[in-house]
Amino acid sequence: MPGQIQSGTTITIRVDGVSSGKISHTGLNYIHQMKTDFSLSSGLGFVPGSARIIAGTGTKNVRKGARVGFEDNLIRLVLPGRVKNGRSYTAPSIAFDVAVSGEHEEASLQLVHYELKANAFIVGDVLSECEPSPSPFELATARVAGARAE
Repeated sequence: MPGQIQSGTTITIRVDGVSSGKISHTGLNYIHQMKTDFSLSSGLGFVPGSARIIAGTGTKNVRKGARVGFEDNLIRLVLPGRVKNGRSYTAPSIAFDVAVSGEHEEASLQLVHYELKANAFIVGDVLSECEPSPSPFELATARVAGARAE
């Protein structure tokens, strides 16, 4: 997200995946069904149908079946693929368009929730949910040029 955006325009926000690092736990078979939720601050409006996976990004073990969309007022990235114990993954990059209003002097993209299922020896699937601290966690902030003073 650029450092400054113009009120009344539509911009594209891109979120690039980063490596998870090696995932290794005693008794773990694999993780799967990873979901990451992002929110937009006031002053940014999601453009319906604009969410997309950037082709050729992310690792093969999570790329198949990956999808991104707008649900429950959140941008949600879903990775159904399996990541075996002792391996790592990089989520594919996503992009989406937002309409910028001049109602606020700043606008931001925030991380609000992450979850996955861990398949472990004996117990099977276990849901693990994470909330960032602080919540929501600001990933990017931009000044809105042409915003009305509050």
